[in-house]
Amino acid sequence: MKLIKSFEYKKFIAFTLTFFLMFGVSYAKKADKLNLKNNKQTLTETETPKLKQILQELIKQNEHMDNVLYEMKDLGRNLGLTQISSLDLTLNIINKNLERISLLTKEELIKIQPISNNAIYAKTILNYATKMDIKVYRAQKIIKKSLSKSSILRDTPNSKKSKKIKGKSLLQIIKEQKTIQKLAKNLKNLKYTSKKLHATSKWLFIVAK
Repeated sequence: MKLIKSFEYKKFIAFTLTFFLMFGVSYAKKADKLNLKNNKQTLTETETPKLKQILQELIKQNEHMDNVLYEMKDLGRNLGLTQISSLDLTLNIINKNLERISLLTKEELIKIQPISNNAIYAKTILNYATKMDIKVYRAQKIIKKSLSKSSILRDTPNSKKSKKIKGKSLLQIIKEQKTIQKLAKNLKNLKYTSKKLHATSKWLFIVAK
């Protein structure tokens, strides 16, 4: 009888140890999976801060360019010297910002890894870089049209007696025309910067895939 009780007791102890051992292994596996998941999340968060910054800044510049295009639709008609000068200043600011974004993109291009999250950001950056390039091209077309045969120069009076054209003095018209020419020159610089950023964004996307 004592032998039976002793055997049952040992059996109970063995079962208990086996249960806790299995529970411990299962818990360890779950803990490892949880740690791995947390590590992946931390890794994901630290992999894309620069890409996220590039994208956010590029979106802002696209919005500024939208405002420029909206203002430029009245170029040569309702816009005065102050408004044209303001547009010129805005284009210069956009150009400087795009140069900085292009530099950041080039830095990321060197160290980017082909990870899915990076690829998503890189693709979106490329999309916005493409949009910017198209918007700058549209702005150039508006400037070209303004400086063409239908520009304000065509309305310059042949008669010395004419002092005003559509409510504007000849001197004011000449100043506006010169400012538009300056605007066209700065827009050309912006186009160069935009193309450079677009090219870098393409390579960023290729490497990130």
